[in-house]
Amino acid sequence: MNIFEKIKRSPYKDYLSFWKKTNKMHKYLWIIPIIIVICLGFFIYHTIFINRNVVALVNGEKITVQQLREEISDYPKFYRDFIKQNPRLALNDYIDKKILLQKAKGFYLTHRKKINRKVKNYKDQLIIKDFLDNKLTSRIKISPDEIKSYYNSHLNDFFLPERIHLYEIVVPTKTEAGDVFKRLSLGEKFSSIAKKESISSTAKDGGDMGIVTKSQLYPNLANLVFQLKRGRILNKFIKTASGYHIVKVGKSYPPQMQTLDQATPLIREVISTREKKQLLGDYVIRLRKKTKIKIFSKKLKNL
Repeated sequence: MNIFEKIKRSPYKDYLSFWKKTNKMHKYLWIIPIIIVICLGFFIYHTIFINRNVVALVNGEKITVQQLREEISDYPKFYRDFIKQNPRLALNDYIDKKILLQKAKGFYLTHRKKINRKVKNYKDQLIIKDFLDNKLTSRIKISPDEIKSYYNSHLNDFFLPERIHLYEIVVPTKTEAGDVFKRLSLGEKFSSIAKKESISSTAKDGGDMGIVTKSQLYPNLANLVFQLKRGRILNKFIKTASGYHIVKVGKSYPPQMQTLDQATPLIREVISTREKKQLLGDYVIRLRKKTKIKIFSKKLKNL
């Protein structure tokens, strides 16, 4: 073996090769701090800016202000105006929706074909509805004279019968109904008991059933509560298929005739719906005349 072969096998050459590789790696070490800064920046952004808009957590799932805004944007205008004064109601409704959706995910996995078909049908209907609203609504013009004429010719529709603001607590058994009466007699608030004990959908609102007429209630219940004074609780429960009802009367409203101004929003909606229906019928007839349609009648027997 000559000297050149020894140099080739020398440990020094191996060390020199390792040093060169290490020196090459040092050139890229500056990238590591940049990656750390980017990750840290993303974490801070997520914590400060995204979590800042979280208004609730439902089993760890976030509900953001933006999601709530999008949900509210689909509400009718009159309800959006109401929600601005009572935003907690919208949040509670969204939380309920989220809870049910979380619970229903397993159901979806086993029924996805049927659900997806319904979703597609709903999507198609929604596209058509929004298209027609944009296409036809702009052509509908309702004058004050039309509104006044409709009002005068449909006066009976704008007569409001006697109404009361009603509250309820519904429990499943007679024993529980007795316990509720006892708690009320001791001074516990009606709304508090309703939120804790009622099995009705009105529980979350403290038992508030809203303003009702006699025709909206069970006859035996209507005859009793419409005789009560404001703030009074009916001294006996009413049994229905839903359970045992304990009811309280709020403000009462005597019969009255809606004024033209009060009736105008409803009249405008009625006339608008009628006009849309007429315009839609005419529009579809025109489209059919321009469309190539081929029908295989014999195959309809296979339905």
